[in-house]
Amino acid sequence: MTSYGYRVFAVELFEGKKAKAQPFGAARLQADGETGPTVDYLDCAIDDVAKNLNKNFSFGLSTESGEDEHAGELSGISARFTAASRVGNRVRFALQHGVINGDGILVDPKDVDDEGRSLRGKSTLHNYRACLLADPSSMRAIVAVEVRGRSCPIESLVKGLRHVSSVPWSVRPLGNVAGQAIMEEFIRTAKIGRVQFHKWTHTSDGTRDQREVSMSVRVSTEGEKVRQHVLGWAKEYFGFNDIAWPTKEEVLAHAKRTTQSAKGKPTRTEVAAARKELNEAVRRRLAERSQATELNEAKSMVSDIYAAAVDIDFNDVSVDLSDGDTTRTVRPSTDFRRFTYSLGKKLPTDDAFYSAAEATAASLLSQVQDLKLR
Repeated sequence: MTSYGYRVFAVELFEGKKAKAQPFGAARLQADGETGPTVDYLDCAIDDVAKNLNKNFSFGLSTESGEDEHAGELSGISARFTAASRVGNRVRFALQHGVINGDGILVDPKDVDDEGRSLRGKSTLHNYRACLLADPSSMRAIVAVEVRGRSCPIESLVKGLRHVSSVPWSVRPLGNVAGQAIMEEFIRTAKIGRVQFHKWTHTSDGTRDQREVSMSVRVSTEGEKVRQHVLGWAKEYFGFNDIAWPTKEEVLAHAKRTTQSAKGKPTRTEVAAARKELNEAVRRRLAERSQATELNEAKSMVSDIYAAAVDIDFNDVSVDLSDGDTTRTVRPSTDFRRFTYSLGKKLPTDDAFYSAAEATAASLLSQVQDLKLR
């Protein structure tokens, strides 16, 4: 069953590819100098979208889209805006987003004789909602984007806003700034539930294979020690990320080095193979680091919780956290960036989505103004 929710991002506003960030309520073209006229970007976004309603645009696929786990072959993302409106210091967007299929067949399940039509090069779009909240003097805004399952169209939103802008004004997500604020606040206020210690066997590439032993405990007096461990995991995640996923340029360069085709630009298939090879290398390095971190954290937390010696060599630990609305089980190697605020298993109404998403955005807006990028 599909889960529904939303993710929150901090963003800054730029004029095209220029390096100087602009205040959302008083953006100015750099060519006009310091005394030139200013514009309210929220109004600009409304006008830009209104002129381009239901017009399709597309771009390449990345893991940030949440579409990286899919049964079919994918060749990109397609999207279009269907509505935009302003309410005070926030803009509400409606958009349709989905993958561009590299294969697959479209059939009518009610027609047993339907031969179907090829989905190759065609998109399957679904409805999403988003909101952008900024005060007039804000140098950073908060964007909340609906999540359906694993899919979150943050890229469709920010690339779409640039695509429809004539300037073009460019809204750029600020790495993990919002994720850092969200996760640290959640960890500090959540109730500590079970702590589970595990002993896993691992495959040759460092990934977990079989769980040999598990031990569970509910903590009371040791809860704050556990909380400090989890805060450390989150801070380590946001502050230490030297193993990066390959860039588009690195993938293309690798494809050129390894291609078997004639001289010239590598084919799409060769680029995809190069990306897969580089991604697998990154996954191996991440798995090796995770294995070492999990082992050290399991040993440390066992000594914090148990007064007597524990004779089992645990090599992983997980902690249950809940704030009443959201429950998460986290480990030393958890992807703390992808925190999803849950809205349940039923598609939320517009009122329910915007009420929850805008309340969260408002609570974070002042916090992210001064957070530093790691």
